[in-house]
Amino acid sequence: MNTQSTTEQHVRAAAPWGNLAISEQLSLPYLGDTQFAALVLERGIAHTAEAHWPTSARSLDAVLPHALTTARSQRVESALLDVEPLFGERCLALVSLRGGTASVRVAAPELVALPEIEGWLRDCFPPAEASADRLVPISFWSYGSCGATTISRTIAVPTWEEIRDNYPHALRERLAPLVDPSFRPAEGGRLVLWHGPPGTGKTYALRALAWEWRARCDLHYVVDPEVLFGERADYLLEVVLDDGDGDDERWRLLVLEDTGELLAADAKEQTGQG
Repeated sequence: MNTQSTTEQHVRAAAPWGNLAISEQLSLPYLGDTQFAALVLERGIAHTAEAHWPTSARSLDAVLPHALTTARSQRVESALLDVEPLFGERCLALVSLRGGTASVRVAAPELVALPEIEGWLRDCFPPAEASADRLVPISFWSYGSCGATTISRTIAVPTWEEIRDNYPHALRERLAPLVDPSFRPAEGGRLVLWHGPPGTGKTYALRALAWEWRARCDLHYVVDPEVLFGERADYLLEVVLDDGDGDDERWRLLVLEDTGELLAADAKEQTGQG
């Protein structure tokens, strides 16, 4: 069977709020998404939630004993879980692993069960954290046929102390407040314009910043900033408002490279949209 083939699937289910229909163009590795939605409607489950986070887990082994169905492709593994024995009647979960990111959807008849199920899944798929050997998780955003998606990778980074002497004194003085442990962004966020010719160490310095901020900040890299600032308003909202880790205390650093013309006052004219 070609797992990349698609099929038109229609699901109708009776629920307390009436008859609803699901109609999707499906790729078989993502069949669990529609199965999850169909069961939520069929069983009249009132409450759902979703979350995603970078994870150090690389397999679904921890939850396979609870799997109703599984799906695998070269890039994605997913499992639809019956967690009723753990959390009560009609509780469901869908978990997917893709590129170092755990994405979960949970459903329960009682609202209080949702954070309990998510907490259990976070224990099964531990969030990735910066390690002592200076490996930092980074989330990479892109926009495709299914909308905004994110995958996570762990990359090696230097400390600022190791590389600071590679930069001119004046630049080191400008960067010192950013890498200082007492730094806090302004209320509502802060824009940092980092510019210079290619090969001057901008990306390397950003990697060092990721290490210095590791205890309080998650790094997100937008692969296609021209789409983010283009016609896809849903993409911009998804990236800016994303709260996948659920931790209100941590910051999010959004990195957009080569975006000078996209931030200019005449950006639309420069990019041919004016």
